[in-house]
Amino acid sequence: MNVLKKYLVRMCAIVAIYFVLGFGAHLVDEVLDMPHPYCGPHTSWFRLALYRGVHLGIIFAAAIFFIANLSVVVDWVRATGPRPLREDLDMDYYPRFWQASRWLRSRLSRLVLIAGFLVIVGYWTATIIWIWEAEQSPHGMISPPHRISSVICFGWSVAWLADSLQRKSKSTVVGSVLFMMLTSWQLYVVGVYPLVG
Repeated sequence: MNVLKKYLVRMCAIVAIYFVLGFGAHLVDEVLDMPHPYCGPHTSWFRLALYRGVHLGIIFAAAIFFIANLSVVVDWVRATGPRPLREDLDMDYYPRFWQASRWLRSRLSRLVLIAGFLVIVGYWTATIIWIWEAEQSPHGMISPPHRISSVICFGWSVAWLADSLQRKSKSTVVGSVLFMMLTSWQLYVVGVYPLVG
């Protein structure tokens, strides 16, 4: 029963971390890329930013709850030892930044970091070009894309995958890949689609 209690506490903490990640990334994005004044005189920018931030935080919290439990089930099915919940179960469903030097020693983790960095640079460059093109129209851009929050969340998923690949038990790799798929979708839907259509 002690293991189950520890699992539930860790799961609640992980869900809270991902809510704060989504909420905080969106607020940073809103502060740095403020909307055009044409958003409307009756629109409270801060209230809208809070609403969207809570929405993104809830999406990330629900996604990590599903991903973490799916990863636990996969780990449980593959386990050779005593089943339901083991003491050595890897519950770190986040990048461990204090072990970043270990990421750089692993060839596969370095490749993931380089590829993720190139995706972020390419994405940022493309959105700069698309924003410039959109601003050339007579009415300009009303609301900028939420590319900063997308880059923060995608960078988090790249760091988590690089960390998962160098861990002794690779049970969080499935979760990190699924979260990377979610943040890749976020890069497109939130940052690219509004500009390209």
